[in-house]
This record gives sequence, C-alpha cells and structure tokens, in this order.
Amino acid sequence: MATAVTESDQKKAGAAAAASDKNSTSSHHGGGGGGGFKDSDATFVADQAEGTATATPPAAATAKASIEKQVIEALERGNRALAQQLEAHRSMWDADREQRAALLRAMDRVADAVCRIADKL
Repeated sequence: MATAVTESDQKKAGAAAAASDKNSTSSHHGGGGGGGFKDSDATFVADQAEGTATATPPAAATAKASIEKQVIEALERGNRALAQQLEAHRSMWDADREQRAALLRAMDRVADAVCRIADKL
C-alpha cells in the first residue's frame, strides 16, 4: 500500500513539474493559450529568424553569397550615382547664387548711376 501512495505522489510531482515547465515556457515566449514553444522549437525559430541554416548545401551558400554580393554592388553603384547627382545640384546652386550676387551688384551700380543722374537734373 505504501508503494501505491509513492507512485501517486510521483505522478502528482511529475504532473506538477510538467505544468511548471509549460508555464515557464509559455511565459518566456509571450504566454498565450495553448502552451507555448519548447526550448528546442524556440531555438529552431531563432536560428531561422537569424538566417543561419546549418544544413545549407554548398551550392545554395555560394548562390546566396553571389546574390548578396550583387545586391551590395548595386547599392554601392546607387550611392555613387546619388552622390554625383547631389554634387552636380550643389555646384548648380553655387553657380546660381554667384550669378544672383553678380546681378545684384550690377543692379546696385545702375541704381547709383540713376540717382546721380537724377541729382544733376
């Protein structure tokens, strides 16, 4: 009879431990009804989210590296083109500002000349 109590105590302890694992796992992964992730599931999801695949074939890895290299090169070309365009705009704005300043100086001279002519009349 003592063994029956011990077995039921062990079952209760095992059920409590399982419930504790379930609660701690679900609380670590956002709660929600229905359980949660097991540690192995969470690790697998994290590995997938980081993009690390341990069983990636070499051909797929080289293709991925090639695509990444092409994307980086395209972005660098775009950055260079954008920098050139911005530099061209800046030089045009500088030239425009210089022209406006020169026009203002010329208008000032004309105004002075008109004032002198008006004073003589």
